[in-house]
Amino acid sequence: MLQLITLALAAFAAPIFSYCTEEDRVDVIASNYYGPDYEPRQAIDGLSGTEWLLPDGTLGYIDLVLNRRRRIDGVEIINGHNMQFMDRAIRKARVIVFDGSHELERHDIELPGIEPDLTPRRVELGGHRANRVRLEITEVAGNGAALAEIRILD
Repeated sequence: MLQLITLALAAFAAPIFSYCTEEDRVDVIASNYYGPDYEPRQAIDGLSGTEWLLPDGTLGYIDLVLNRRRRIDGVEIINGHNMQFMDRAIRKARVIVFDGSHELERHDIELPGIEPDLTPRRVELGGHRANRVRLEITEVAGNGAALAEIRILD
């Protein structure tokens, strides 16, 4: 009897898990990236050891696009530094929250530039229901921009 219950739970758990994962999906779009090892998805993979890099000396943006509107209380940012060479980071950026194409709020932030540790920094947002967050790089440190992680906080 216990085996039958276990099999039944396993059969129903997979679709429920899949539904929940799909429900909170985040896609990523960026203005550009340095190369295949530094694609935008590296900034949302949950691993601070991987990074999204922009090409040398360029400014740009990375968008987190939600598959549904939800409350956004903040973002957590871990500045990158190009682990291999410690030669790039974000110095200044703008966080912009959108609902569709309508801008809801924006915050200019400053980061310390190239630093050896990967310190998470929280940017408090207004708790709007939205479906997109943009991190727009406005000033780089060193050769260009690097972002280890960005995560939406709700």
